[in-house]
Amino acid sequence: MKQNFLTIYRRAHICALTPGIIHTAFCKTGVWPFNRDVITAEMMAPSKETLCEGHLPITPSSPVKIITNLLGKLSANKGAEGAPDTVSGPSTTTQHMQSNIESLIQQLQDTSLWALVSNKTITYDTHLQHGTAHPISPMKISTPLINNFQPKTSNKALLLTLLCESEAANITLKHHVIELQATNVLNEMYCNML
Repeated sequence: MKQNFLTIYRRAHICALTPGIIHTAFCKTGVWPFNRDVITAEMMAPSKETLCEGHLPITPSSPVKIITNLLGKLSANKGAEGAPDTVSGPSTTTQHMQSNIESLIQQLQDTSLWALVSNKTITYDTHLQHGTAHPISPMKISTPLINNFQPKTSNKALLLTLLCESEAANITLKHHVIELQATNVLNEMYCNML
């Protein structure tokens, strides 16, 4: 079956694709000899902005996504302010920003960061939501006790060295996590601006 098809196709291929037809097609499209004037600017369709939304392989947590969206809106509004046909005073811009921030607060109240924007006082028995994304604890400076400690045995010296190396590795890891979260937010904003 395959052999029969190839036999029929070979004959049609040889008859249809002659050197003259190939040369004519190359000339018509400007491929050979190269001619950039074959396709004029009027023939090109203008690029149109279409609705698109960027997506990253890592989905940020809800609070991060909400804040990223707000930063994207504010960035887009700032870019639109520079347009010459826009007539808006500083009060309009301030009101728009204030409404965006109020919307952000409303959205954050439904996430694990609700305590940051709540009017209620947080007490010891307040139940806080724990999401899958855990906040990064603040950077801690090494305790002076470790730095001033003089080990008396080789085992204690080895343990102190390992403790200092472990602490340095944890600090480096925490820096990487902070950088990755910041990169995630910036990438999300960049994808939304495309």
